[in-house]
Amino acid sequence: MNDLKTRSKIKRISFCLSLLFFLTTLPTCAKNFEVDGSIGSSGPLFRESASSSFIPESDQVLSDCALRDGVCLYFKNPVFQAGEVVAPFEEEKLKSLQSFRAQLTGLDQSGFVKNSFLNVQSVSQGPLKLSEALKTHGIDSHQQMALSLNAYYWLNRAHEYLNKNFKDVFSFEKPVDVYVDDAFDGWSLEKKALYLSASKKSALSADVLLILWAEAQMGFATEGKINQPSSFHHAACGDDPVGCCKDKTGCSQALLHGSADALHALLFEDAPEVGAFYHQSLSGQSICGKKARSPEAFKDLSFQQAYDLCPEKPGSTVAMGMAYAAVWWKASHQASDPKKVLKVFLKSLPQMTGEDTFSSASTKIIETCKTLGFPELIPLF
Repeated sequence: MNDLKTRSKIKRISFCLSLLFFLTTLPTCAKNFEVDGSIGSSGPLFRESASSSFIPESDQVLSDCALRDGVCLYFKNPVFQAGEVVAPFEEEKLKSLQSFRAQLTGLDQSGFVKNSFLNVQSVSQGPLKLSEALKTHGIDSHQQMALSLNAYYWLNRAHEYLNKNFKDVFSFEKPVDVYVDDAFDGWSLEKKALYLSASKKSALSADVLLILWAEAQMGFATEGKINQPSSFHHAACGDDPVGCCKDKTGCSQALLHGSADALHALLFEDAPEVGAFYHQSLSGQSICGKKARSPEAFKDLSFQQAYDLCPEKPGSTVAMGMAYAAVWWKASHQASDPKKVLKVFLKSLPQMTGEDTFSSASTKIIETCKTLGFPELIPLF
């Protein structure tokens, strides 16, 4: 997440053959593996959560988490939860912070921490055995269990919550492979996979997980069209040929990054900041040293101001994307029913293409408001 965006080139190019070969030689699940008899095969672990909220009320930070049922993870990310900076290499401190008591749900019958939508695994060790994770509540010396459990929990919560409440407007049925200890952060449309950095311990950050997952979902929903940026609306930024928008009207890569930040912010409405653990800062990632990567920080900026924010990279798709995310975040806070805003957001996603700008996206959003029968939302866009 060298602002997460610098890894976005992974989406537009193929991986080197050595990496592809390495990934294809991962351990696979034994076909006749059976669920540990002590776990049972019909309990809540194997059913979808009944909660209609993104974070169920029963899942909370508890000092005696290891004495409760469930697993012990991190609320959003270790730095956000602790209220102080803690580094990825501070293993004992990270271990002591593992106190977000969470219930795993929606698991399949494979005996591993996975389901048909999320194939979570370690590059070096393969998928995590559920029975081993439950024995220690997911707490081990080097957070290896926590990487898989944290990734599964937050991505599965997003999947279950959105499917439960918005399945009529957006389908989250594409299965995704999630590698929790890879060499970098990114996602591949071709491979339908997310990659989390081992050195950064990115899988411990719900914000990083959700943003990468959201970008991948947008890629799937548009059948890759959002990843075919028009040269007419994009300009080069350093070694990224489409890293900046040409003018204040925006571009599709800003829509892609901004939509991912928007979905994260609509799920974590009261904590929309990104990158506290990843960037080792209580305020999260800083965009061009001027603004935090949060729609709240961009809520009063015009698209022109967002375009001018980074003098060395005018039109940065991250800065422009945050201005776009702020539109959704503000709309959610101003609407009498925030779920209606999220519904419009999700239904409009598949309509976006590499030719879109903020203006054309706005037209599609307004038409979506009309289609869904939410005319009261139109002034918010």
